[in-house]
Amino acid sequence: MKSVSTLLLAGLMNPAAAAAHETPFAIATGCQDAPLEQTLLAASAPLSAASFRIARLPDGAREPALAVMLDRGFRRDLGGPEQPLLVLTAVGGRERSCIVRLSVNDCPQAAAVYDRLRGESIPLGFDMETPGNTLVLHATTYRLEFLDGQGNHNTWRYAGIAHPLATVIDESMAALESCLAPARAAYEGR
Repeated sequence: MKSVSTLLLAGLMNPAAAAAHETPFAIATGCQDAPLEQTLLAASAPLSAASFRIARLPDGAREPALAVMLDRGFRRDLGGPEQPLLVLTAVGGRERSCIVRLSVNDCPQAAAVYDRLRGESIPLGFDMETPGNTLVLHATTYRLEFLDGQGNHNTWRYAGIAHPLATVIDESMAALESCLAPARAAYEGR
């Protein structure tokens, strides 16, 4: 038993062995003939523990949808070493989307957005005191997806008016606008 434990510990201490367990980022970058829901926002898109994916999808394709993934790169097994924050930005429409991969050095404001999201809570009772008084037929859809520090997958989606977390996503997208610029330029063909 001692030799097995030693072997496992040696494997975890070996950078080459650790590299084999890093979270794969199989999300293709560049432009694709697919909407964001089939690329960066797809259910199969990888997301590491302690990471976030946010999106704002305007109703009726009035403007392109925006999505950002802030991924810590933590492995799901035994925690793994902390990785530099990986930033994936995406701009897309109903038929095409463009994804750009950035480092936190290329997008330093991503660290502040990550810290803000980490400190937020979802107000579960939002507008429950007067349910049904507002019928929303068309609205921007907001998405927040995250894996908490224990690897629990959580998804929040909202289409409506004035939700506090929607405001956080709007402000996060505004803070990341310069980071979204390369994906926007690719999407617009510039």
